[in-house]
Amino acid sequence: MTQKCPPTGNQAKGNTFLFTCEKLPITSKYIMSVNLPQVLMGDAEVPNRFANFSVPGGKLTFNDVTLDVFLDENYDTYMEVYDWVMEMADPHSEVRSENSYSDAHLTILNSKDIPVLNVMFWDMFPTEIDDLQFSTSDATGLMMSVTMNYSSYTIERTA
Repeated sequence: MTQKCPPTGNQAKGNTFLFTCEKLPITSKYIMSVNLPQVLMGDAEVPNRFANFSVPGGKLTFNDVTLDVFLDENYDTYMEVYDWVMEMADPHSEVRSENSYSDAHLTILNSKDIPVLNVMFWDMFPTEIDDLQFSTSDATGLMMSVTMNYSSYTIERTA
């Protein structure tokens, strides 16, 4: 069995992307990885006297977006996300922000750094900031993972 090359002859690479989010202008510059989340479509079971069968239907489920972000030495990236979370759910305040959501864009580039896909995430907000682990025996830069939720996403071709 022979392998077929993609139509352009170039294989897609996972290190050519841009991620922007209106509420995270600093953090967006330090993102090292981001996932294009899984989409699950439910099915409906149709009864039949001989055997039940499935048909497309039900609701769409979108998995979370996870951002892996380098931390800058002044922790501006961390504080930007932390402040957004506290704006939405500060346990010391009865006031809640009405502007908790932000749209975001993941632009996927080809091997020549030309945008080929634009993924638009609607109504995005952070749901989790992972632990930061400090250690005197580790001199490497710190990273944080941020889990984001959103209402849906769409993909458009740009090229």
